[in-house]
Amino acid sequence: MEGGTVLLETEDGNGWMNGQNIIIDEGDAYPCEPTVQVGDCKNSLTPLAGDASSMPGGFYIDGILLMALATVGLIASLYTHLVLAPSWRARVKAMKEVSEDKADVQESLEDQDDTEEDSEEETEDDTEVESGEETEEESDDDMDSEEESDSDELDIGSYVGVDIDGEEYYGTILEFDDDEDTVTIEEDETGDEITAYQDEMFIPED
Repeated sequence: MEGGTVLLETEDGNGWMNGQNIIIDEGDAYPCEPTVQVGDCKNSLTPLAGDASSMPGGFYIDGILLMALATVGLIASLYTHLVLAPSWRARVKAMKEVSEDKADVQESLEDQDDTEEDSEEETEDDTEVESGEETEEESDDDMDSEEESDSDELDIGSYVGVDIDGEEYYGTILEFDDDEDTVTIEEDETGDEITAYQDEMFIPED
């Protein structure tokens, strides 16, 4: 900028007398006169750097602070855009996928329960009609089914951890879904049910 109030700076350093015969000493604030002032009244706005609101053109504490703040702001903006934003988007996407998978698992479990109820009703009807005798093959099938059920029950209730997008959660297994390849745990701290893929599951170290 040009003009305004500046600190007097002359070539000979002896001050100056203005048109009203007022002597202005070197370094005093005065309305800038281009014929007297070194630099032809080109000045910098410096509310923090001196008694006047402006000083001869150059770098002062005001300009340095503004450049430093601008640099910090630019670095923060680049860090947010290049580092934080992608991780936030990935986390939101993972949470959305887990929520959708959880809904699919719940629907699948409901369908499975309905199928099991229908099977139990059909079994009861068949038992009433038939003589009640079972073959050795049917007994073996029942024993195999019970062993598979017992094996599944051993996994439920186990204490495990899951890693979702770099965040680790610990809790007790509530259910498995081998069709969807997911596992649902009850998180220790919040009690929330968390569903994750089985390959994200791990056994916590003691």
